[in-house]
Amino acid sequence: MKKILVILLLTLVYVGASAQKTGANLFSAAWDVSFPTNNDFLTKTSLAGFRFDYKKFLTDNLSVGATLSWNSYEQYIARQTYEKDRTAVTTDMERTIYNVPMALTAHYYFKGPKTIRPFAGLGIGAQYSDQTIYYNIYQTDVDNWGFLLKPEIGAYYPLGTRGAAIVLGGSYAWATNKNDAFRINSLTNFSVHLGFAWAGGW
Repeated sequence: MKKILVILLLTLVYVGASAQKTGANLFSAAWDVSFPTNNDFLTKTSLAGFRFDYKKFLTDNLSVGATLSWNSYEQYIARQTYEKDRTAVTTDMERTIYNVPMALTAHYYFKGPKTIRPFAGLGIGAQYSDQTIYYNIYQTDVDNWGFLLKPEIGAYYPLGTRGAAIVLGGSYAWATNKNDAFRINSLTNFSVHLGFAWAGGW
């Protein structure tokens, strides 16, 4: 996994250097609401999320860049009995997942009204995740890394101030994080983000 992170970093540096004189730099920060899917361990929506994006325009319709986000999921499970290997435990519990997906991205921008810049893109990278169960005075904690694919769509709405815009988007994240103890074969989610963007030269 360290090799993947190094490759992602070197690729980003190369892309940034080669595109330095091509077009605008765009930065954005957004609130990220995430809905876990395909996950029996935890199903509650996360309102505690944030994301940062950097994009470099190669042409008027194409950008490359990187994204980094963070999501915190928490869910209370009522008291019940769990049985395994002839052992039974009765307890309630708090389950949590902390995800930190990071990816290199490419986006295409469609033609539309002057007040809207719709886009579609794909992120490829890695995801760090920490999964924890708190029960009584005990806890079980597992952390791992996974490969990440993250397609997304959205739009920018330029504001009156030059270079400023509102960004609204949605994405689907699929990561290979695996946890046999908690019966997690992968981590997937849909998310919606809303925030602000700042650009120069667009």
